[in-house]
Amino acid sequence: MAGIGGVIAAIGGAMFILIVLSSVLTGTVQEARSLRLVAVSPADPPEAAETAHEEPRGTFVIVLAFLAFFILVYFRNWWLLGFRSWLVH
Repeated sequence: MAGIGGVIAAIGGAMFILIVLSSVLTGTVQEARSLRLVAVSPADPPEAAETAHEEPRGTFVIVLAFLAFFILVYFRNWWLLGFRSWLVH
């Protein structure tokens, strides 16, 4: 099974590298002004897209949730390794 997983991982890595290289080397040039984090609906005219100020919703909440989770896991592991595992009687 490990050999099959290795082959799948190698194929996936090669596919990733080929896709990244092909998009970097043959992709169209994007100007920084035209790049947006939030997609504008096709019904909106381009002028409205330039004036509308939309922010990704919920991103900050998700970041805080992951931060809280990682802090919790860090201190839980600190407690498990520091206080429970090394008791000498």
